Amino acid sequence: MYSQIMAGAEILPNGNLLICSSRQGVFFEVTPVGDTVWFYKSPVTTSGIIGRDVFTTDPEYKNDLNFRTIKYPVDYPAFSGRTIIPQEPIEGEPWACEAITNVKETSQRIKIYPNPTLASFIVDAGSDNTDLTIEVTDILGRGLGKISGKGMVEFDLSSYPSGLYFLYDGKDRHKILKQ
Repeated sequence: MYSQIMAGAEILPNGNLLICSSRQGVFFEVTPVGDTVWFYKSPVTTSGIIGRDVFTTDPEYKNDLNFRTIKYPVDYPAFSGRTIIPQEPIEGEPWACEAITNVKETSQRIKIYPNPTLASFIVDAGSDNTDLTIEVTDILGRGLGKISGKGMVEFDLSSYPSGLYFLYDGKDRHKILKQ
């Protein structure tokens, strides 16, 4: 891979090479024998965020130059004592990075409607006796609020901009789209 400007490489503790190719907007890791461990193409462009399937076919695509990439080990000291909860990748599904592990489909034990919504949405556990506590976050993981109740709860998104939001019910993450 060749980048006309701003590229970098770093040898990782495991002997692999971490590469950032700025012009193409890609980050990847290769083994000493040249096998690709994982590959990621940034969805951030000069016109906004797009999904991965648009990169090779959209003639208007212009990558926003990426300066650097850093891979932090799981035991990185800044992570100590913190609960790190994975969020939705910036480009949403389909997953652009095939190295993601431990991703599971959310259960259907609760229903969320209407989805998409114009203002508020309802989370329905299907039983009046089920305790519900729902935490709502934006795509950056910032908490917007918590709601609790029995059987069914409602959350108002009318004061928030259109976009993708996440709900955490203590077990699974769910998506809600506000139009």
